[in-house]
Amino acid sequence: YLFFSFCLAINHKSWFNLYHNSDDNSEVFVNFDVSKKSRYAIVALYELVLAGSQRPITARKLAARHNLPVRFLEIILNELKQGGFVTSIRGKAGGYVPARPANEITLAQIVSYLEHRSSEFSEPSSAQADGQRVLGSLIQEANTAVTRIFEACTLEEMVRREVESCASGEPNYII
Repeated sequence: YLFFSFCLAINHKSWFNLYHNSDDNSEVFVNFDVSKKSRYAIVALYELVLAGSQRPITARKLAARHNLPVRFLEIILNELKQGGFVTSIRGKAGGYVPARPANEITLAQIVSYLEHRSSEFSEPSSAQADGQRVLGSLIQEANTAVTRIFEACTLEEMVRREVESCASGEPNYII
């Protein structure tokens, strides 16, 4: 597969990437792109919310629970601490807890903070060729829709969806 990033070609702040099968010119699709760093952060924060503010969890336990690299998760948790998303507690019973209520932390805040990109995306350039401008405009619409979804989804909402999913017996594909 060839990989074309709209972050470079169309819109440098895009959440999406285009994949194309160069063997037979088929299977062109757009894929939502969130870095591993942001996905791991969301998983860690989700687990911390489930545990509650009275039960700190260590980076090692979080990493083991989700088969994540411990050192990378420690770096992410440190960044989340600097951003005011988590608080660390020292000592034998220490670890991390959410710094704010789950209903005050959105997925957009997490991703924007860690990836240093605003939730507002630039408009397609009028200097681009017509096809690129139209495609860029469509991708802009998709970016806006995803941004709205991530801005509306809090960690509390993720927990609520998980509870509903478990109650209904349906598998959950949140992350």
